[in-house]
Amino acid sequence: TLRGAPNPSLFAAMFSGRHAVVSSGPDGSIFIDRDGRHFADILNYIRTQQLAYPADGTDFKYLLELRAEAEYYGLMGLVNLVDRYPYGVTRVVRGLCRGVEDTWVYEDGPDEIVLTVDKPVQLLGVGLCGSDCGYTADLDVLEVSEDFSEEVASLASISQTFTKSDGNICKLVLLDPVQLQPDRYYMLSARVQGP
Repeated sequence: TLRGAPNPSLFAAMFSGRHAVVSSGPDGSIFIDRDGRHFADILNYIRTQQLAYPADGTDFKYLLELRAEAEYYGLMGLVNLVDRYPYGVTRVVRGLCRGVEDTWVYEDGPDEIVLTVDKPVQLLGVGLCGSDCGYTADLDVLEVSEDFSEEVASLASISQTFTKSDGNICKLVLLDPVQLQPDRYYMLSARVQGP
């Protein structure tokens, strides 16, 4: 199966004959030091060029992990198939400007986004973009009343520091996915401040 992997990919390169592949066992098996949880889907993709995942599946964390594995193996067709699924990841986009000062903070409080969903989704985190310098981002995920005036429940909080080397698009990933349900209102409250 691995010899039939699409080119270019890690497997196509490994079995092209251009590289010496050392077996790790007397049966000729080859050890690849990766998490085996996703390997069945990797093999199935190589066999069929399809992703066997339900269209209404909601394990978005698994899809993101599978995408990372597909990128590692160079299986860009599988990456494209995974990218067709809506992850339920809400991207917060806010352009950050750095002034003359060495430190900065939004003076008008946190940025807040209120949202609802039409079917159950998992919120894995948010993407922050637009800064060319380091900053710390604090994110609170709240369930709020219909008029957004009252906090019903605090669902998650996280704080993470990013540096210039992280680039201008950074992923603020929650420790555990937050389940968002239809007919409820949610608020993402993000406060960003400079070094």
